[in-house]
Amino acid sequence: MADSTEWEVRMIDPMEMDKAESDYGDDLLDGIDLDALETDAIVEKVTKGLLTDRWSFSRNDIDRALSKMNITAADMRAELIEKIVGHQDILALSETSGAATTRYTTRAVLVGKVTDELTAERSTFSKHDIDGSLLEMEITAAQTREELTGEILRHEDVISLLERNDAATRFTTRSVLAQERQLMGDADALSEMRQHRVGGDQCESLLQRHAFLHEEQKQAVTQLTGAEGFAVLRGEAGTGKTMVLALVREAYENAGRRVLALSFTNDVVQDLRQTAGFAQANTVDSELARLENDASTWEDKPVVVVDEAAMLSTEKLAALLHEARKAGAKVILAGDDHQLPSIERGGMFGTLADFHCAAELHEVFRVPDDAQKRAFNHMHKGEWEKALKILDELEFIHWRQDLESARRGLVETWARDNETAPEKTRMVFAFTNAEVDRLNMKLREVWRQQGRLREDHAFKTAAGRTILVAIGDRLQLTGTDKPLGLYKGRTGAVQSIDGSHLTVRQDDGRDITFDTAAFKSFSHGYAGTIHRGQGKTLDQTYLLHTDHWRANISYVALTRHRDRTALFVASKLEPGERLCALAQNIGRIDDRPPASKFLVDIDKTLINAMASLKVRDGLPGQVAGQKRKVVDVEERNDAPERVLGLEPTRLAADGPGERIKRLKRYQASPESHGAIMRPTGAASHMGGDCHNENAIPTKPPTADLSKRWANTPPRRKLDLRPLRGSSHGR
Repeated sequence: MADSTEWEVRMIDPMEMDKAESDYGDDLLDGIDLDALETDAIVEKVTKGLLTDRWSFSRNDIDRALSKMNITAADMRAELIEKIVGHQDILALSETSGAATTRYTTRAVLVGKVTDELTAERSTFSKHDIDGSLLEMEITAAQTREELTGEILRHEDVISLLERNDAATRFTTRSVLAQERQLMGDADALSEMRQHRVGGDQCESLLQRHAFLHEEQKQAVTQLTGAEGFAVLRGEAGTGKTMVLALVREAYENAGRRVLALSFTNDVVQDLRQTAGFAQANTVDSELARLENDASTWEDKPVVVVDEAAMLSTEKLAALLHEARKAGAKVILAGDDHQLPSIERGGMFGTLADFHCAAELHEVFRVPDDAQKRAFNHMHKGEWEKALKILDELEFIHWRQDLESARRGLVETWARDNETAPEKTRMVFAFTNAEVDRLNMKLREVWRQQGRLREDHAFKTAAGRTILVAIGDRLQLTGTDKPLGLYKGRTGAVQSIDGSHLTVRQDDGRDITFDTAAFKSFSHGYAGTIHRGQGKTLDQTYLLHTDHWRANISYVALTRHRDRTALFVASKLEPGERLCALAQNIGRIDDRPPASKFLVDIDKTLINAMASLKVRDGLPGQVAGQKRKVVDVEERNDAPERVLGLEPTRLAADGPGERIKRLKRYQASPESHGAIMRPTGAASHMGGDCHNENAIPTKPPTADLSKRWANTPPRRKLDLRPLRGSSHGR
């Protein structure tokens, strides 16, 4: 029947249909005049049922659903199908909307599915990301994808973010932004709870007992044991974060406080217990579950130390800070946002570190010589060519013509080192599980040739594969069983095999025994993924480079060793070209910034964010509803009089009381809002109108900073904490 057919409509809403269903069961439409049904009610009822366990449906699916509703007449079902697929809320997922194979969905379901998938791992997405997601849904027609992309971007839950002056290039959702704002709000509230200071004499006495500490580490301990209920430690690889956390634990325990250590992985949790002396340590997931089930409580306001916090998702970090705020606990986050990020949507560690003036560690202690220390620092700054030049001069980079010869060279070097210095701790790292499996096979064969293995026994693993295990084998746990003391990521050597039971001496010296019939989560442990290397420190490491590497992966891989690393690279380029090409390859940035880093909210709450300038990267910027507490004026790239309406000399010289008065007057000024949004007067840094809530700063000023700050004393800091209350000295 033609789509233009008019029906006489008697208004029957979905509630009537629900009542009919409850009264008549499957005979939902039996005895009801179908011509009198409102199309919206039919669409809602049918699609609600069809989309319960799927995200799209076909005409045949609709036909079957109508048949189950006792609509037996084929022509009536055909007419209803046309009404449903032609409804304004239904989208066809191909250009030929009348085809039998065409899939349909509702606008709300499509937007929800695409945005949920895109924001599962990242806070923001682009048009290109949407197009790719639709393509993965097998929507192959380019025109259809373009139209659906427009539908998604026009949805009320999608918020646009600007990266350039001309158009919105990044997007997020209201729920993502709301979660980030809640997290930032809880962190800010914790920082205002100022009852957590360790006494000055206690802290000084502690530091005197550890006189070997570097000045940077001493300052970090002092800052982290301050009064605020929220603090951050940002440390480069090998700078002694664990030592600092151990001293923070000791300081608070000496003051009578309970200290709880948390981390993303069990492997790091065990290191916190054994290396940093935390008697109470747990994974974040486990502790949150215990709190939810009343198996744990923070009523005693504990000090909660979270190591490798950059690996936490926004959801987990938000839940953690919310619990801490409710209990009045203190939270200390420690990590490095240049290392591996959260697998799920995250990126908030760096933002929190910026806003709450993290204690920072840059002096490298892990490696013994100055050249390697400089290489570590260069890698952290993203100066990959400089870092690789140092490693190449140290003969840490081994060039081969192809991947197979690189793999062979790695195995040979590892074998030789094991015979020369068997007492050293060492590990081979690769990016993919498939590559790790290949290397494990080759390395195990070397182990056998060196006479280190006894008789083979076959065991089936959780991965569904059967592997051979012998006394002397290196094994790695790939799962966790806490009652048995088995933790994912731990490695060791097989000591005995008794039927299905294995006894493994872990690298920390402890023996574990488990029944392989019950616990199957293990594999050979000669090689592992780089992700498993996060948080580890070994004497020697061996790395197989592939094109998968990105900056954070490369930084983790190349900073796990104490003595030396061996990086094997396949390259057919000439010596003068290959170093630069490698630097470009491994230095690629897979940045996953939070949505709050882009969005500028220009409502009145932004006044509290007047000083939240992104100074470290030389870009002016605001983040919605937040404030930076300390700003280094020599690093900021816009003149203070442009931002705060103050002369630079007076800004640096005024005492706290006078600064508060000036800032409050500035806050009350009707021009202050526009001045924040457009620090140079015109909209030179803004993408469009200053009242566009989606606008963000985009271009740094190009003026000579040395001239701009000629009258400003160096390293003076502007303390803006009193903006939201009275002044508190540290």
